[in-house]
Amino acid sequence: MDMKGSKVMRTAVATDEPDSAALLLEEVGESLPESTAQDRFPTRSIAGLGTVALALLGFIAVLNWGGQGQRSSFRANGAVELTVVERANESQVSVTTHKASTSSTPKPAPWQCARYVGEQNNTWCKSVGNSGGWEYEFFGEESPCDDCFCCKRPDGTERKCASEGANCLDDECCETPGFQCFQKTPFWGRCRQWCTPGPDPTDPNSDHWSCEEIGDRAEGDAPPQDYSLQAAPWVAAECAGQGGNCSASMCCQEAGLQCYTKADGWASCKAACTPGPDPIDADNHPWECKELGSRTPGATPGYDGPPAQWVEEVCSAGGEDCSKSGCCKDPGNQCYLKQPGWAMCMPSCLHGPLLTDSNPDIWDCTPLGGRTPGLAKASAEVHVADWVATQCAADGESCSKQMCCSNPTSQCFEKSEGWAVCMRGCAPGVHEFDDEHPWSCNGLGPRTPRAWGHPSLYCFSVVQIYSAEGDTIKTQLNTDGGAGIFACEQFDVFSSDGGVYLGDGPAGPVWSQYFENAAVGTTIDGTAGNTRLFINVWEAVKIVGRFWSTDWLIKADPDAVLIPDRLRSHLSAHMGRPTYIITCTLPGMTPMMFGAVEAISKGAMAKYYENRDVCMGLPVDAWGEDRWISSCLNQIGAPGEEDFAMVSDGVCHGVSCGSGAAAFHPFKSAGAWQGCYYEAIR
Repeated sequence: MDMKGSKVMRTAVATDEPDSAALLLEEVGESLPESTAQDRFPTRSIAGLGTVALALLGFIAVLNWGGQGQRSSFRANGAVELTVVERANESQVSVTTHKASTSSTPKPAPWQCARYVGEQNNTWCKSVGNSGGWEYEFFGEESPCDDCFCCKRPDGTERKCASEGANCLDDECCETPGFQCFQKTPFWGRCRQWCTPGPDPTDPNSDHWSCEEIGDRAEGDAPPQDYSLQAAPWVAAECAGQGGNCSASMCCQEAGLQCYTKADGWASCKAACTPGPDPIDADNHPWECKELGSRTPGATPGYDGPPAQWVEEVCSAGGEDCSKSGCCKDPGNQCYLKQPGWAMCMPSCLHGPLLTDSNPDIWDCTPLGGRTPGLAKASAEVHVADWVATQCAADGESCSKQMCCSNPTSQCFEKSEGWAVCMRGCAPGVHEFDDEHPWSCNGLGPRTPRAWGHPSLYCFSVVQIYSAEGDTIKTQLNTDGGAGIFACEQFDVFSSDGGVYLGDGPAGPVWSQYFENAAVGTTIDGTAGNTRLFINVWEAVKIVGRFWSTDWLIKADPDAVLIPDRLRSHLSAHMGRPTYIITCTLPGMTPMMFGAVEAISKGAMAKYYENRDVCMGLPVDAWGEDRWISSCLNQIGAPGEEDFAMVSDGVCHGVSCGSGAAAFHPFKSAGAWQGCYYEAIR
């Protein structure tokens, strides 16, 4: 019926006292639009205005003033009946009855469109009722939820969010901390940490993701990346190979690569991309570096190849302004902006002052162009500029403007915009003895490096970045301003996974150094036959060259806990001659240097590089690296010297983190490593 212009007669029966009742007749003299009337009161037309009205009033009167046995039905805790009489014309009346409790109830949430997934259909909607925290109802063509026949709204129960891998479009939330529900199609979405529009190589098909965000991101930190993910079979057939144009497919065949745009109509698969010229590209035309689709899972490959011929002619050398060229001649360097009109080639850059610079001006550190492939040459002993002691903030002082700290190993950490102080470390959240406002702990500027100790140490680890070893090495980097190998004067992390940013170390950003991988077999002792792999590592150590500026080279496994100050005490007795340290003796075994922690003097390493070809006659594949390098050094005139108290090794005589040794092994997880470290330094 046409409700436009109708008047509404509202009749309510209520009680103020348990044994009393009142009849309230209220005429509402306002017109209701048709949609409003239908939304509030589903109507039923009844012919015969006079008959119905009289019958209704008579019925209410009987209920209200009936016999004693009927009075109790109108107690205050009973139901209140709201009757609406809508007068449309003189021959027709619509009567609707709505029952409500006298206690207040929350207003139902508005209906939303329920999208069908899988085998869901109209029949399912009509029968499902309440499910998963939602109330479903089938309305058909009279639907209040846009063009959908099936509508849903929260049913007031606790919502269950979607698990990882489940369709999250209905739940609109994720149970995994740090995950967001992203839409792939109008009928499918999944909880994931991030999403790039286009195909996802881990999906069972190559359909594109829209990546529309559904609901809110779950609170908390996302779990570590799942390195076990594999590319789907369709990737090899449909995605672009390295060097090919991926602008149409928006995906890459090779593991660890991402499709990046260079210019309109051309994109290519790369491990990383920085806007500007790429030193390995065929020309120096700049890259746009917009991501297309998702990265193919797997370890990122090593360097893509040697620098192009134009790099030597066009790019800038160290110490020169590279703001116009946007590229660097020297291997491992990248052009970083200090301020408009001046940029310089460096291995890395962190926004803030450069502590070795001639002044405390702030570096912007925006990279201009790609990094030149290869290994950056090591710098000698680092001396911070004199202005650091006077113009940088002390611990506990405000540093939001200077972005630097005067005390070694301290860094400027931000609490909120406009307020930051210098401290050694910072845990995000509310701090003890502080107010209730949380700290963001964003680092501002570089960490002030330690002064060098003596004898000086060059420490390195060989790490599989995309594994538990990578988590452990990052924990070392983030503990006490840099612990373990990062507390040595010089350090490196070598990885066949390619150059990977690991975090901010004692002197700024730390990137892994690449070395050429080699197959690992089994030795005659049943241990890992890793000698050929470490021969390649020793070559990378020589190319980087950091050890030349120190007294000792320390190779430490990622699961070994180093206390460098104690190492210096042990090694000071072995200075001035080419040697290495024998750390383990067992019954029936010739004392030897165990591979978990190897200490080799600079003089011994110099002899190795001069005479390593002689050692290739030793059983390379039958021995482990520690036995091979020890025998090699003995053979070329750098015999070992014993110090069985230096390393507490569970593979030798057992490990005790409270023994006072200089190193401890093995601790296979980041938590175990950190637990031993704190026990050792107590």
